Amino acid sequence: MLFLHSASEYTREEILRHIEGYSVGKSDDWDLLYRGELVKMEIEEGLEDKVSLLEKQRTESMDYQLGMNFLKLSRDEVIATLPVDSRTRQPFGLLHGGASVVLAESLASCGAWLNIDESQYAAVGIEINANHLRAVRSGQVTGRAVPIRKGKTIQVWEIDIRDEKKRRVCLSRCTIAVVPINRV
Repeated sequence: MLFLHSASEYTREEILRHIEGYSVGKSDDWDLLYRGELVKMEIEEGLEDKVSLLEKQRTESMDYQLGMNFLKLSRDEVIATLPVDSRTRQPFGLLHGGASVVLAESLASCGAWLNIDESQYAAVGIEINANHLRAVRSGQVTGRAVPIRKGKTIQVWEIDIRDEKKRRVCLSRCTIAVVPINRV
């Protein structure tokens, strides 16, 4: 494991370089640096290579640009945080419903992707719904996605988003199609 004593000592690239040769036991934590802050990430055993690939590819993605940080990546649960700041608030100062949907679909898509052979298949969102239940003005929200069904061609994930006081902010369901990579 790479232990970071001070986040300012390492660049994101240096941390990712260390991660590539990383070996773990049953379940372990990774220390990652996101935008100058240290973040612990729990990774299911056997998914280290996939997570390393995900981390390398996501710097140009919407969820990364909005400040989303993964805390847990496993085949049966994906957890991440999203800040409530100028990137994710609507003009009236509240968490934008679209930001909650970005968090929800990102969690479901990553969870589905962790369950497929990415050399042959892609996981693509085909439907999402979201019930926005509580306003949030600041801080961060945490989303947790769990599968309802993991089929060969369709996966359905439920996403629960909560504020820092653990109050439900949004409840979402996302359907993911698993399609051959040559069809994407």
